[in-house]
Amino acid sequence: MAEAVRIYRVVAVAAMFALFFFGGLLIALFLLPITWIAGPPRTAYLRCRRFISRGFASYLKLLEVLGLIRFSSDFDRHTERSPCVMVANHPTILDVVSIVAYTGPICVIIRHTATRNIFFSLLTRLCDHIIVREGSIQDAQTVMDEAVRRITELGETLLIFPEGTRSPVRGLHRFLRAPFDIAQKAKVPIVPIVVHCDPPVLKKGGSVVRWPNVLVQYHLEESAPIQVGPSRRDAIDARDRTYRLILARSEASRVDAADLGLELPSG
Repeated sequence: MAEAVRIYRVVAVAAMFALFFFGGLLIALFLLPITWIAGPPRTAYLRCRRFISRGFASYLKLLEVLGLIRFSSDFDRHTERSPCVMVANHPTILDVVSIVAYTGPICVIIRHTATRNIFFSLLTRLCDHIIVREGSIQDAQTVMDEAVRRITELGETLLIFPEGTRSPVRGLHRFLRAPFDIAQKAKVPIVPIVVHCDPPVLKKGGSVVRWPNVLVQYHLEESAPIQVGPSRRDAIDARDRTYRLILARSEASRVDAADLGLELPSG
């Protein structure tokens, strides 16, 4: 019986990821362009973002119906919020999907390597997200200026993963300072989002074949805003404070999972 459940979960996860990439590609190719038929560009890409946010929410619901993951959050879905820079740890490949599903038409800062996939490339451009190209100081400054403009002129909320890659199973990679510099220049707060996933799944280098034999608990925890002062030291302090907060909360959830007897990998 246990083996049958394991096989079901592996097949269900594989089918859901096929649906995500191939279904998403069809939507990006044929449905999202329709949103650009009428209205100015800003109206069009906001319409795209809202459509994608609702689509992601439906995708999460389907994962729940299939008995793979239970999603929860301590903040209201699609609530109006003042402009800010949201930063989060990044333990799974579902983090962008889940955060966008719960927060609505936010602007995501995405690494250029993620846009090598045609679906993500089309999605990024149609939704007017910001792409980061690595290795150029000039490009980094351009991204910084554009991010600040989105906040100050357009009133957008940004989502950035300050590790620049997916989080390790234990701990966090060092946080980049860029998100905190952006918040400082735009004079908006940092809003830490702690992503909890117990047992850890869909992590960097992971495989759907090793899907756990328990229902995965996935939770988004929004922490109190952190203000960034005007000096360089203030930006560094905000980064370090945010790092310690997210690290402490994410590690605490792992301890809770162990107490409940959930399956935790050794490395």
